[in-house]
Amino acid sequence: LLVGGNRFVDRLDQDQAYELFTLTKPSHSTDPYGWEHAFYFGEKLMSLVRVPEGLKSIAASYRIAKELANPLLMERSALSHSFWLIETGDLRTAGKRLQRLKRFGSTFNQLELANALGCYYWNSNDEEAAVGAFKDGMNLIEGSDRLNQAHFWSNFSFFAAERGNPGAFNEAFGAAEASMCGLASGRIELTMNTAKAIQRGKRGDQASALTELDALGQSEYALCQPDMTLYLKEAAALIESDMGHYRSAKARWLEAERLRQSRGARLTPRLLAHRDLIFIG
Repeated sequence: LLVGGNRFVDRLDQDQAYELFTLTKPSHSTDPYGWEHAFYFGEKLMSLVRVPEGLKSIAASYRIAKELANPLLMERSALSHSFWLIETGDLRTAGKRLQRLKRFGSTFNQLELANALGCYYWNSNDEEAAVGAFKDGMNLIEGSDRLNQAHFWSNFSFFAAERGNPGAFNEAFGAAEASMCGLASGRIELTMNTAKAIQRGKRGDQASALTELDALGQSEYALCQPDMTLYLKEAAALIESDMGHYRSAKARWLEAERLRQSRGARLTPRLLAHRDLIFIG
């Protein structure tokens, strides 16, 4: 269930996830699947916006990988932890972690490191540095794992759509589609579709973009990944604000913000800037 089973786990709701991971919990620290259990449970908890528990489980997977003297698993855990620290607004810790990974060099996940740095600068609201990091990543595509390629291009497409850069969006979205050929990742697909809806709104078709975001929020996958619905609500709030629907825009935004904060996350500078656009103009 656990090895290679992240697609299955993605589609579990909170109660189902807790039941599965309780049933499969290793009986001792040297269990051969101990890393997989800690890592996938942490990832699932974070997608459920269970922040303290999720970060603790991913940190535990790093310790297990270190005990196993497995540098590949150590890097996977460290990069995952960094991505989620960015998501939760702990940019100070994330920045230190990423600079350390960059300084010592990533052996197995250079593209994922560039992706994480791009997301770090993006959420720090440093567009120039984010563009630089994503451009660095474009030079690391060849020879990288295809799922990592799709992850990189999907995040870059979201960034480009949000910044209103149609040329970069089209390039990144097309590359993400090509990378996903024959693969399946509900999370990456939802990221891509959210980016496409944002881009549609930037082109002026705001009503259609809003309808698409609302539909994505009701999809089976999104309902099992509350952290992704936050992005959908925030993107929809920005579009509604652009349409002059200020009351409903503020309501959407506050719903997402309250969930973030109630689960131990905080707003990044990027989200604070978006909040100002909605509440101040």
